[in-house]
Amino acid sequence: MRLGPRVAAEPSRRVLLRAALLSPAALLATSGCSREPAVLVTGSAPVQQVTAYRDHAERAVGLVEDLWGEGTVARPVRLDLPGDTARWAAVTGHPAEETEIPASLVSRGGVTTVVVHPGAWERLTAQGRQAVVTHEVTHLAQPEAEVPWWLREGTAEFTAHRSGSADPSLVAGQAWRQLAADPPARWPQPGAAGGRWATYAAAWSVCLVVAAEHGDEAVPRWHRAVADSGSLDEGTRQALDRTDEDLLRAWSAWWADQAPA
Repeated sequence: MRLGPRVAAEPSRRVLLRAALLSPAALLATSGCSREPAVLVTGSAPVQQVTAYRDHAERAVGLVEDLWGEGTVARPVRLDLPGDTARWAAVTGHPAEETEIPASLVSRGGVTTVVVHPGAWERLTAQGRQAVVTHEVTHLAQPEAEVPWWLREGTAEFTAHRSGSADPSLVAGQAWRQLAADPPARWPQPGAAGGRWATYAAAWSVCLVVAAEHGDEAVPRWHRAVADSGSLDEGTRQALDRTDEDLLRAWSAWWADQAPA
């Protein structure tokens, strides 16, 4: 259940004292709520960013649960907004100079947090920031069991862009053109030629093929079947009534159709 705007009662002195001890990010994320909020934001980013990312996260919960099912995202969704790249590196373990990763999940002590790169605000449009947050929130709804890397990331990308109106070729840009010019013959691999975004675009496109042939709801159903069975082929048979090799051929043929004339 998403929390909408609420009118707060006059705060007691104890509440005011507690608010004075909170960071601006935490205060914005929790003010006006008498129960645990849907989204909890921490970090030292500017107030404008805190407000925007909180809104993105609240919308992301709705977008994810519209596809994966109500209650699949545990509350509160925790966002951390480091104010600089040094803090980003310290929290995520990624190099401070890393610019291609707009957000990362960090789990400590049983608590998982979406950590947003401080440079993502300037590099991305509002739609792009929404997609990034929705992608990460999708991971919170996915089964914990291991699945192929491309299935995990592809279903997250599919969910992140599902509500958008832009053509995937426009969203992925050069990565899409690279894939169309050289249709893949095997499942996407992290670190493959073409860069990080090309591998994510390839993973996303597998889910586009599944959705086109079996419906959007088949995407999370397929992911869960693979996770539950521990086998890509068995999970694909259960969810899609086809083999993984058949799906691979269909995906390769789909990309061949995308190739420029």
